[in-house]
Amino acid sequence: MAQTRNPMSAEALGAFIQEKTETNNVPGLSVAVVKRDRVVWERGFVFADLATSTPATPATSYLWFSMTKIVTAAAVLRLAERGSLDLDSPVSEYFAGFSVVSQPVPVTVRHLLSHSSGLTNPVPIRWVRPAGTPAPNQRAFVNRLLSRHRKLKFVPGERASYSNLGYLALGEVISEVADARYEEYVREDILVPLRMNHTGFSYPQLVGREAATAYQPLWRPLTPLLRAVLPRGLVGGSSPREVRHFQPLLHQRGGLWQAGRGRRRRYSIRPAPSEWRSGPRHAAAVAGVDSDDAADHS
Repeated sequence: MAQTRNPMSAEALGAFIQEKTETNNVPGLSVAVVKRDRVVWERGFVFADLATSTPATPATSYLWFSMTKIVTAAAVLRLAERGSLDLDSPVSEYFAGFSVVSQPVPVTVRHLLSHSSGLTNPVPIRWVRPAGTPAPNQRAFVNRLLSRHRKLKFVPGERASYSNLGYLALGEVISEVADARYEEYVREDILVPLRMNHTGFSYPQLVGREAATAYQPLWRPLTPLLRAVLPRGLVGGSSPREVRHFQPLLHQRGGLWQAGRGRRRRYSIRPAPSEWRSGPRHAAAVAGVDSDDAADHS
């Protein structure tokens, strides 16, 4: 959307989004505009499911995939503000399995948060699974990935390069420090207090809710393959109406609000140096900017 100094009316915004969904063949879309902690406009566009012509609404839940990085980063910063971990300490201090990675200098928690660890970004297609199948052992899964990709692409902190693997490792850091499964900690410490009761990590948690079917534009002969590897309900999801509860946690002048303490502490991830900003996929290196069971926190 082109930037303009003139505010766009709700009607104009709706018409603009509707036009884009039609010209770009978007199956379905839900949008909520939030000011502070209040929804000022919300609307669903097109369909949540094409086969049944189920309309998308503001309450429609969508698979969130890498949007979980926002929650993962927030969980790490919550632990940091409580003094449970140090962002500049080596990852191996909290997650022993990370020591398999060959590190010319120690990879820190901050490096993982800012995608500047040097870890590679393996193609995640083998990570997905149908919702009805048992979840793999998360620790074993991450350990296996790290052992396969133990060589860093560059010296930690030298530049930024997007890595799902780094956020999987952060999930294990959270699990170790919080002494709880990643999903349990996030649900109890972040989602439930924020009243995000219909946001979860597996499709069964969305049963009875409005859950969108995922689609991917492909050359038509590949459609059966897509259905085989990306069935409905691969990982958990959330809706725009739910996600708005998360806004206050992220936008308190760059810090996380400590409920009940009447003060803020600021734990921001240092902005990336200008020399990192070449290329289309640089990370802005601020927790939550870019932010299932096998990759739920990636």
